[in-house]
Amino acid sequence: MTRNLPVHSPVQSPGRRPEQFSDRSRVVAFTLAVFLGALGVHRFYTGKVITGLLMFLTAGGFGLWWAVDVMTILMGYYRDAEGRRLAPPTRQPERLPHHPEPTRRAVPTRAPTDEEIAERELDKLLDDPLADKFAELEAEMGQDATLDKRAHHRH
Repeated sequence: MTRNLPVHSPVQSPGRRPEQFSDRSRVVAFTLAVFLGALGVHRFYTGKVITGLLMFLTAGGFGLWWAVDVMTILMGYYRDAEGRRLAPPTRQPERLPHHPEPTRRAVPTRAPTDEEIAERELDKLLDDPLADKFAELEAEMGQDATLDKRAHHRH
C-alpha cells in the first residue's frame, strides 16, 4: 500500500543546485520574533527593512502578521532579504581557510614505576626543610655553607 506513495530523496535533482542558507540564524530570528515581533525587529535582523517599518507601524500587522512570521520561522520557511532560508539551528559555522582546525596532540602518560615512587618517598624523608634556610643564614654570616651541605648529604 505504501509502495505507490512519493518518496522524497535527500539527493538533489541533477538540474538543481544545492540550497544556500542565509548567514542569519533561525534561532536568533525566532527569539526576536517572539519577544519583539510586534515591533518588526526580526525583519530588520533579516534585512527586510521596509516590511520591518510597516510591521512597526501596525504593531505586527495587528498581531496576525506577527503570528504568521513566528510560525514560518519555527517551521523553517522564513527567508531573508536575499531570498535564502535562515540557517538551521544545527548548522555549524564554516571555518575560514586562514583559521585551520587546531590539532591536539596526545600526551603520552605512563604510570611511575615502583622504583621511581620509592625514590621520591626516600627523597621526601631525607630532605631537611630547614637545610636550605641554614645554608642561607651561614652564607650571610660568612661561613662556608658548602661544607655543611656535604656533611648533610653524608648522613
